[in-house]
Amino acid sequence: MALRTTVLVISAAVLVFQILLTRLFSLVFSYHYTFLGVSVALCGLGLGGALVTLPKAERWGTEARFAGLFGLGICVTLAAILAFPDVPSAVLPACVAGLAFVAAGAYFALVFRHGGDGIASLYAASLVGSALGCVVVFPLLRLLGAPAAVAATALAVAAASIGAAKLSRQRDGCVALTVVSIALIAVLTPWILPEARVGANSGKEFAEARLNYTPTIDASRWSGFARTDLVSVAEIDGEKILYTDGAAPAPILRWSGDADEMPNFDDFVGAIPFRMMSVHRALVLGSGGGRDVLVALAHGVGEVTAVEVNPDMVSLVHEQADYAGNIYRRPEVELEVREARSYLGSTDRRWDLVFISLPRSQRSANLAGYQLVENYLMSSEAMDEYFRHLGEEGLLSIVAYGEADMLKLFGMTLRRLVREQGLSEAEAMRRIAIFRQPNELGVMRYLFVARARAFDEADLRAVGRLHGRRGIELQLWSRGPGERAVETGSLIESLCVQVTGVGIEGWITELGRIQNVDLEPPIDEMPFFYKWIPGVPPELMRMLWGSLALVVAVGGWAFWWASGRDVGWGGVAAWLGYFGLLGGGFALIEIALVHKTSFFLGAPAYSLAVTLGALLLGGGAGSAVSGRLERWPWVAPVAVSVVATLCWLGLSPLLGAALGWSFAGRAALVAVVAGSMGFVMGMPFPLGLARLVRGGVERIPWAWAANGVASVTGSVVAVVIAMSWGFSAALLVAAGVYSLAAVAARGW
Repeated sequence: MALRTTVLVISAAVLVFQILLTRLFSLVFSYHYTFLGVSVALCGLGLGGALVTLPKAERWGTEARFAGLFGLGICVTLAAILAFPDVPSAVLPACVAGLAFVAAGAYFALVFRHGGDGIASLYAASLVGSALGCVVVFPLLRLLGAPAAVAATALAVAAASIGAAKLSRQRDGCVALTVVSIALIAVLTPWILPEARVGANSGKEFAEARLNYTPTIDASRWSGFARTDLVSVAEIDGEKILYTDGAAPAPILRWSGDADEMPNFDDFVGAIPFRMMSVHRALVLGSGGGRDVLVALAHGVGEVTAVEVNPDMVSLVHEQADYAGNIYRRPEVELEVREARSYLGSTDRRWDLVFISLPRSQRSANLAGYQLVENYLMSSEAMDEYFRHLGEEGLLSIVAYGEADMLKLFGMTLRRLVREQGLSEAEAMRRIAIFRQPNELGVMRYLFVARARAFDEADLRAVGRLHGRRGIELQLWSRGPGERAVETGSLIESLCVQVTGVGIEGWITELGRIQNVDLEPPIDEMPFFYKWIPGVPPELMRMLWGSLALVVAVGGWAFWWASGRDVGWGGVAAWLGYFGLLGGGFALIEIALVHKTSFFLGAPAYSLAVTLGALLLGGGAGSAVSGRLERWPWVAPVAVSVVATLCWLGLSPLLGAALGWSFAGRAALVAVVAGSMGFVMGMPFPLGLARLVRGGVERIPWAWAANGVASVTGSVVAVVIAMSWGFSAALLVAAGVYSLAAVAARGW
C-alpha cells in the first residue's frame, strides 16, 4: 500500500509539473512552446526507462534517488525559467526539465521492474495519480500562481522520495542531501528570483511595450486559461491594458459612466458598423476589457450582450469599476462569461450586429508557432452560427490586423453564401465590404463586414460618407459584377474580384497557389485560422522527424542490448512494437479528445481537467481489472480499436447535439465518454507487462522506454493529422494503431 501511495504521488506530480511547465512556457516564451513542454515530458519519461538498462544502473540509482532527482530537477527548471526569461528560446529550461522527467521515468521503470505480480495495481495507482494531478493542478495554480505551485510540487516529490527510501529500509545520504536541496531551493526560489515575466525575445506585445514605453503590472491572475495582467502605461493616458500571457492586448478605457462624457471613437475602425445602420441590439464576442461594449454604448445601442471566455479579465474589469464606468454592470449590458460558440449554441436570440475583434496583432502574426493555435471563432461552422443569429438587416463585423486575414474571411464567407444560400459569386459579393483605418499609433486595422442581405443604395450613401474620413479607406465594395461604389485600387479588391471569373473553389485554389498561402476556410475539425503556410508547418515537421529519430535510436539501443543476450530479435521487435504502438495510440486518442472537447466545454483548462482526468481515472479502473484478460492479451487492444472507431463515427454528432446543455451536463457527458475510453485503454499496458515479466524483468524498462518515446511521436502525428484531415481522423488512425498492437501481441 505504501508503494502504491508513493507511485500515486509521483504520478500526480509528473502531470502537475507538465501542465505548470506549459503555462510557464506559454507566458515567458510563446504559445507554441506549450507543445514543447508536453513533448519534453513524454520524451524524458521514455528515456528514463532506457537509462536504467545501463550496466550497473541499479547500483547508483535506486527508486528513492531517482524520485529525489526528479524533485531537484523541478526546482532547477523553475530557477532557470525565472532567472533567464530573455534567452533566445526555451531550450535551456526545456533541457533541464527533460532531465527531471528522465529521472521520473527511471523511477517508474524500476518500480515496474520490481513490481512482480502487483504490476497491474501499480499501473492503476499511476493512472489514478495522474488523474488526481488533473484535479488539483488548476486550483493550485489559481491559489499559488505557477512559480509557487511548481515549488509546492517539488516539495511533494521530496516527501515521496523519503517514503521511497523508507520502503527500501536503507539509509541513503544521497536521498537526504537531495531532499534538503529541494526544500531550500523550492522555498527560496519564488522569493529570491523575480516573478515569471514575458521574455524580451518572445515576440509578444508586452515585450514590445517594454521596449517603447514604461508599463507597470498593477494586478495579475493565474489560471489554467492564462496569466492575465492588468497593465498601466505611463506614456498613455486614459487607457489600461489587459494582457493574456503577455499577448493579445485588450484595452480598458477610462470613462466616468456619464453618457455625456463618452470617448471619441473616430479613429477606431470597429465603430464603422454602428455608423452604417441603426443598431438596437448588439452581440460582442470576446469583449475583453470592455472597449467594444463601450463603442456600442457610445452609438446608442440599447441592448448589448457581451461574451468573454476569460473570467479573470471580467474580474479585473470589475475591480476597475470606477475607472471603466462599471461597464459590465450597466443596465444596458448583459454579461456572459463562457465560450462564445457554446453560448450561441444555447440560445435562439437574434441581434442587429455580431461584433468580433480578433485578439491578434501584426507582431504575433509573424510567429511561426501561431499557426498551431486553434480558433473556433473563425471556422466555417462559426460563420453559420453568426448568420443564424443575425436579424434580417443584421451585420457581421470582424476587426482584424492584416490583408491575409481579410482574404481568408472573404473566402470563408463567400463559400458559405454560395453553398448554403445558392447565390452566385457576384450576388454574394454584394453582401461583403472591407475597410481599413490606422489607429492613433499608426497600426493599420482592418474591418470585415458581411450583411444578411445585399447592400442597397442607403448603405451605399452611408459608406460614401465614411470613405476618406479620419483615414478610413474602403478596400472592397461590390454592387455587382464589375460595378463598384468606390474605386479603391486596393490589393484586396484586385484579388477578391477575381472570384467572379473562376468561382469560389477555383479562387481559393488558384489564389492560394499564386500567393503561396493557405486560403482554405478552416472548419471545426481543423480550426487553424492562422495557418497561412500550405501543408504542414515546417517547425511541426521538424518535430516529427526529430521524434521519429528518437524512436529509431531507442529501438536500435534496445536491439543492441538484446544482441548480448539469448533473446530472439523477432520477439524483441514484437514486444517493443507492442508497447510503442500503445504509447503512440494513447497519445493520438488523448490529444484528439482534449481538442474536440476543448471547444465543447468552453475552455482548454476545463477540457484538460475533465477529459484527461476521466481518461486516466478510467484507465486506472481498467488496469485494476485487466488480469481477467491475461489469457487473451490481444483482446484489450482490439477493444480499444473498436471504441476509437465508434468515437470517430459518433463523437462529433454527439457533442454537437449537446452543445446547448449546461456546463455540468456537458462535463458529465465528456467524463462518461472519456472514462469509458480510458477503461479499455488502461488494460493493454499492464497485460503486456505481466506477460513480459514471465520472460525476465530486465525487459520492463525497455517496454517503458518504447512506450514513452512513441508517445512523443504520437502527439506530434496527432497535430499533423489534425491539420491535414481533422482531429476525428486522429481517432481513426489510433484505431488502426491499436489493431497493429493486437497483431504484435500475438507475435510474442
